[in-house]
Amino acid sequence: MPDSDEVDGRITSSTWFVKRAKRNLLHLCAYLHAPSCVRLLVHPPYTWDPDQPDRTNQTPMHFAEARDDLATLFELIHLSREQRQPSLWPLRRPQLNGLASVCLFWPQQMLACPVSLRAILTENRTIGISGCQDNMSTQYVYRTLMIGPLLALLLDLYIATPELFEFDLWTGQEIPPANVSHSFENNRFWPIRTNELDAEAISHAGCTIYPHCLYQLSIQCRLLGRTLLDTLVQVRSRWLLHRCTTNVDSDESKDENGSTGFEQGSRSWSPFRLMDYCRAIVRRTLVSVHGLTMRQNYAQLVSRLHVPDPIHTQLLYRDIWDGGDFEPYLLDGHGGNVPLGVPLDAQHVRYDDGPGDIGLLIGHRFIPDRVSNSVGAS
Repeated sequence: MPDSDEVDGRITSSTWFVKRAKRNLLHLCAYLHAPSCVRLLVHPPYTWDPDQPDRTNQTPMHFAEARDDLATLFELIHLSREQRQPSLWPLRRPQLNGLASVCLFWPQQMLACPVSLRAILTENRTIGISGCQDNMSTQYVYRTLMIGPLLALLLDLYIATPELFEFDLWTGQEIPPANVSHSFENNRFWPIRTNELDAEAISHAGCTIYPHCLYQLSIQCRLLGRTLLDTLVQVRSRWLLHRCTTNVDSDESKDENGSTGFEQGSRSWSPFRLMDYCRAIVRRTLVSVHGLTMRQNYAQLVSRLHVPDPIHTQLLYRDIWDGGDFEPYLLDGHGGNVPLGVPLDAQHVRYDDGPGDIGLLIGHRFIPDRVSNSVGAS
């Protein structure tokens, strides 16, 4: 039950549902993955603050990001005042949680701390505190592996900005930061390197649960003791199988031997859709232009393009990560979310340059006291 001193019984942003941690209804909705409720609270007539910190200096934005809950984060990210800039506030690599969210919405952070292959494909264990209970001393150990939609998202982000990753998708080898060959121009996805696709991937052509099959495959590889490189080859092959094949309704794609290259004979290799390539070019351009000097998040940059809503959501890769409920596809003992409640240090700071130069600095996340003209809302 909420704690409130108001006599009329109305719930406001100062009504604490978790009294000791000073968490209001928006904190709770963000923690419990309720994007529809979050959307209601942050828009008129309520307009609650997505950047309001609780007693541990965690915001609704941070709750959603820490869980890689992109559906909830999508409702908050356009309205947030939060800024991140490596040249002003040193950034840290998100190893255990929030990696896909950061890569999508805060590319400047991943330019400074590129994504490692181990962070994507290995199992993580972390200790968290329940965000909806008042007993702050109760801790839980979470074992997580990146769910299918997030794996698919990161692989698609690689198409646009391979420099956000510290490994080569085709070899699995670590890439030095100054390696000029690790670039958009030198990472071609067509024609497909079909010789790298093994029999297991070909036999999987009839799959109907993509992208959740990527998660299940990564679990199987881990349980079988596969190396990171072997796991990458398996996951990449299956991703390419789903992203670069199309149904064949005629005999046009058959070779001189009457074969399509697939045992089922019903699918054929095809390039990525033109819309996907255009999305990659837009992202590549925005990240290249703003780079490490970028302060606002990627969703706000896209909003400034003033494109129709369907294109806006396409540019934010919603068709990949918003794939419905993933829980039916989770395997026993291998969850996909990481609720965190570790207290964070915060200080009220003043910077002499740039808009919104007075605000709250929580780690590397800067929340101005006022909204600058450079931060747009969608």
